[in-house]
Amino acid sequence: MINRNKEKSLNFILGIIFGVLLYFQILVQNLANLNLIGAFENNQKYIYFVIFIISLIFNMNHLKDLIFFVPFAIFGIISYKILRDTSVIGLFLVSFSLRRIEVYNIIKIFYYVYWSYFLTMMFLLLIRVTTNLYQTTAFGEGQGWTFGFPNHNAVGRVLMIGCILNLVLKLIENKRYSRLQNSLWWIIQIIFYFMILLSASSGAIFGMIISLFCYFFISQFKGIKKARKVIFLGWVSVVSFIGSLIFTILSLTERVYIADTFWYNLNRIMTGRIALGELNYKIFGMSIMGNPAYIPSTEGVPNYSLGFTYNFIDNSYLVVMIRYGIVFLIILLIFYLLLIRKIVKKQLIVLFIPIIALSIYGIAENMIYAYATNFVLLWLGIWLKPHITEENKENEE
Repeated sequence: MINRNKEKSLNFILGIIFGVLLYFQILVQNLANLNLIGAFENNQKYIYFVIFIISLIFNMNHLKDLIFFVPFAIFGIISYKILRDTSVIGLFLVSFSLRRIEVYNIIKIFYYVYWSYFLTMMFLLLIRVTTNLYQTTAFGEGQGWTFGFPNHNAVGRVLMIGCILNLVLKLIENKRYSRLQNSLWWIIQIIFYFMILLSASSGAIFGMIISLFCYFFISQFKGIKKARKVIFLGWVSVVSFIGSLIFTILSLTERVYIADTFWYNLNRIMTGRIALGELNYKIFGMSIMGNPAYIPSTEGVPNYSLGFTYNFIDNSYLVVMIRYGIVFLIILLIFYLLLIRKIVKKQLIVLFIPIIALSIYGIAENMIYAYATNFVLLWLGIWLKPHITEENKENEE
């Protein structure tokens, strides 16, 4: 047992360590050619395990912790044995380690990490460590601005998540903004939105629109009682996740190859992503506990829209069904439903913005099971620390 002050100090230290590791983890995905970054990539799983052990030893002081710990530990180990993939067990280790950190603090960690990472990439572009400004296909057709990121989807993703975090924190900390600060805030936010548009990342643009809709629905429409807004957005959240899953299943059709059909036209808009998913589904099918046969690669599958071969399924719901199994998908579904129920009960309406936007974004990008992007997966604290913080009292009145 540890007292509240020691627990708070421990969680603060774990939060800082996690934030530093998360920053380098995201950097790894984009600058793996640097020797220092590559060394970190090879050893980060051991560092996360150390964080898990520290949390387990010094913060295992509640029966709820054991309830969370045992079943997910067993499932994570089984998943690793089948797939030799640390994604599932890594998600468990990180989420469990941060289980007693308040949701607000998780959001703040990601806010600092993502904007620090963005500024790092801008600095590297300025000193010409990275020089890529615009992405084209093998046929010379423009895809979008990259601003020094490895591709246009990467910069779109980082800016979209950063802007979502900005919206959430603005609602939570609204009373701290003067009129001038509010104006400057929106000017900067609009610049970031313009950069997302220039990136031409369709998934990020759609996520941006969805998050703005949620923000204005929450902050405006004063005539609608908060309780009704919460219930409405709660149902929208459920539909966003389940609807994305249903959309994914319906997209596994051969009509994607028939000209002038809905799925054919949508596949062209999404640069062949739907056809690639359907092809992999034919080859691998769905699995119960995971299928180690599907391995994302840059070989074997031609993409005639882009002019090169690769085999990366962008729809994260389909990746879960094929690669990680139906059982893991059901766990994610149950987690989301229980999370939404808890948010409705606690009237924490601002948390619906990332849930809705990222659930829909998961159709276009492989991220719904990845905590480094989908930070919603780290909100176990909503059960163990069932409030955001004092800063959001104005939104709970």
